[in-house]
Amino acid sequence: MSYLDNIIVENLPGVILGGPASSKDMAELQNRFLLTHKELPLSYLSFLKHFNGFAWNGIEFYGTKELYSQENNYTLTDLFEENMLFSQGKSSLLILGHMDDTSFAYHTELKEFQVLELPFTEPFETYDDFKKMFEDILDDLLS
Repeated sequence: MSYLDNIIVENLPGVILGGPASSKDMAELQNRFLLTHKELPLSYLSFLKHFNGFAWNGIEFYGTKELYSQENNYTLTDLFEENMLFSQGKSSLLILGHMDDTSFAYHTELKEFQVLELPFTEPFETYDDFKKMFEDILDDLLS
């Protein structure tokens, strides 16, 4: 069964998918973020239960640990490390992924998912739910 209602993610050509994140991996990730005073949104945790990392057609969403695809000779950074590089733990933005000059983030204070152009300014799209944001991003590329 697919994570999304209208797209079978596993069938996208050249997709890199991490298998479902284990409960242990998710708990460890949440504990690491709690040390930085950031709480992971439930709808992103739900995504990780299906795909522990995702890369396709220039889009990346980070998982609980680094993901390497031998077939594509590609390494996808893990969520915690990407955020430590970006914000050094200080920003209210939790960077979930990116595509070119666009970042996909969760604003921990506003409790919303945001699509942001670099450098980070006001979001040009916001969402209440990660799944909806993910579907819209894939729909845009597939249409």
